[in-house]
Amino acid sequence: MKTPDPGEVLTGKALRRLRLRHLELLQILGTVNTVHMAATHMSLSQPTVSKMIGEMEEVVGLRLFTRGRRGIEANAQGRLLIRHAGFMINHLQAASDEIGAMRLGASGLLRVGSFQTTVLLPLAITRLQRSLPGMLIRIHDSPPPHLLGQLLAGELDCVVTAIHPDVLSRPGVDGLQLASVAADRVCVVASPQHALARSLKLGWADVVAQRWVLPPPEALTRQVLVASCMQQGLVPPVPALESLSASTALQLVRFDPGLLGLTRFHLAQEDHAMGLIRILPLTPSLPLPDIALITRRDNSVEPEVITALKSALHQAQRSARPVVPIARAKAAP
Repeated sequence: MKTPDPGEVLTGKALRRLRLRHLELLQILGTVNTVHMAATHMSLSQPTVSKMIGEMEEVVGLRLFTRGRRGIEANAQGRLLIRHAGFMINHLQAASDEIGAMRLGASGLLRVGSFQTTVLLPLAITRLQRSLPGMLIRIHDSPPPHLLGQLLAGELDCVVTAIHPDVLSRPGVDGLQLASVAADRVCVVASPQHALARSLKLGWADVVAQRWVLPPPEALTRQVLVASCMQQGLVPPVPALESLSASTALQLVRFDPGLLGLTRFHLAQEDHAMGLIRILPLTPSLPLPDIALITRRDNSVEPEVITALKSALHQAQRSARPVVPIARAKAAP
């Protein structure tokens, strides 16, 4: 293997030797572990794929893969190149998708990721389309860690969600920037017919022994609840039901007057304002990470579009229905 001059590693003449087909192969080699499988994915022969791998290693001047009984595996340099190749291909795919949208009459394309976090996003999208009426907006729903991976890979343009601080310590996230949109907290919800629904003040000791629908143990809201109960010397609630879907949990609470639910304040406030559920007045309050607009620092979206979305989110936050205490029922004369 010829080692290129230091100034030519992935630059100049060396870089021009790489083709889009090489990038495609790198992306595939990030998901399969044999040359045979990579060749099948690309509809090429195994010798052709082996030759392409050799060409890439010659350009870089380093081994990118190790071969063994288990097949082919990327080393540290190979994984780095795979990640960047995937990012470039996703950027090209995004450009192709946006051109396709423009051919159908759209002025552009915005790919937004979210996960059952807040009513703010639908409100903001409605406002955004008023200010950018020709913009096609695609909303992708996934758990926050998956959304961040899609954002870093260039599959999404931005994400609106709350991120646990631990996630922000992972490699690669220094390429992201966060703009806080709204504070959030854990809230306990009940049917308007629940025995505690008209209480004016409650402590956590008043509710832990009730029947509950809770998110799974790995959900941040439940982790916050369990930690708070332990700090207060209380036994955490034992769920009668579990559901990852906040909308399902809210429906269960509405239909079962004996059930309490745990969710984010921003998910429950609209149903509370419409009288479908009650947010119980519990103290102390359990804060959650802020809902944020998350973008890449090297975002390819027009800055005006991201600015417009940020403005729409702040306007939605200001116009969200306030949650007012439910008055205590008057005693019959």
